[in-house]
Amino acid sequence: MARNPKQDANLTHKLTASELRKGGKNSGKRRGELKTFREALLNGLTKEEQDVMLKALKRNAMRGNLPCFEFLLKMIDQHPDQGSGEDKSVEIKIEGCDEYGD
Repeated sequence: MARNPKQDANLTHKLTASELRKGGKNSGKRRGELKTFREALLNGLTKEEQDVMLKALKRNAMRGNLPCFEFLLKMIDQHPDQGSGEDKSVEIKIEGCDEYGD
């Protein structure tokens, strides 16, 4: 069955400059909200309370609670939706060789 050309046009939709600008403003606003929340969370709790909450979040994330896992990733700026632009890849170099190497 042939595809409708309008369907293909929907797949290649490019964002306009105003849509990109609006997205950038919303992204900055969201980052600011997370920073404010993070600061309020750290300043309003004792160290023991912070440790208890962090352990509970980690435990729930390990059990498969996706919102807890995403929250932890956002708090450490590692969430994939947070396009920081910085390369966070790790380079691994293996020196020497074994009997199968060159």
